[in-house]
Amino acid sequence: MDGVNGLLNHERVGVRKIKAVLNGKLELVGLLPTIVEPTPFQRANFVDLVQRYGKLLIAISDKAGEFALIPSGSPSPKPRRHGEVLWEMKKTAARDAWKEIETSIATIARIVTADGDRRVVAA
Repeated sequence: MDGVNGLLNHERVGVRKIKAVLNGKLELVGLLPTIVEPTPFQRANFVDLVQRYGKLLIAISDKAGEFALIPSGSPSPKPRRHGEVLWEMKKTAARDAWKEIETSIATIARIVTADGDRRVVAA
């Protein structure tokens, strides 16, 4: 929660400060929780995040509570160093990881490309 608060309100580099001082057209795409694990502790953290910052999360559908996120368990970064992209990797783990994040990535891509003149920040 401290990180989200800092992202938004840091006195020097927070999104709100940058928008007020440097770029009034800056828009926050939204918050993208990463390394989300299905443990009771992480579920409780996610509920807290939704309660505090739900309006900033990136909705992936019209259903309540469906937000973009990147779960834990992505494949090793080694193949990516060789220029491969996740959805083209031959390993089953890579294809499974892509299936888990594809909706989130596609949603963010639609938001970012919806207005070519916008300057956006993803967190």
